[in-house]
Amino acid sequence: MLTVRTQICDNRLARLRKIVSRRRRATQFLPLIALGGLAFATFANAHPGGQTPPAPPVNRRPSAPVVAPPSVAPKKLSEIEAVGVVRAIDSAGGRITISYEPIEHLNWPSGTMPFRVGKAALLNGMAVGTKVRFRLESQEITDLKPF
Repeated sequence: MLTVRTQICDNRLARLRKIVSRRRRATQFLPLIALGGLAFATFANAHPGGQTPPAPPVNRRPSAPVVAPPSVAPKKLSEIEAVGVVRAIDSAGGRITISYEPIEHLNWPSGTMPFRVGKAALLNGMAVGTKVRFRLESQEITDLKPF
């Protein structure tokens, strides 16, 4: 019984050794394959005749001066105005909800948002649906006028 088990173990061990030796043989060629691919890529990118291509002709005429594209001048945050439509008024909480157009200086797309109002007096005379021009400072409306 012991010899049968020993024989089975020996057979399994022999099979494992075969598998390992096959894998070693298969992987020993990987560096050569990589080197061959590198050589192929180098020669494939080479120019015919073994020479480098001629340099492009140099333009000897004076070129026009490079002008930077006009950019939006930076504004102080207290100078940024926006336009929108009043959607809701909460005079007790000192808030007004406005659907505003894009505000480029703040990089804001158009949207609807409730804003705090710096002075409750700014809400006097405002009604839902009124188009307004407003000024923001730290997401608080400091100036609010009908448009």
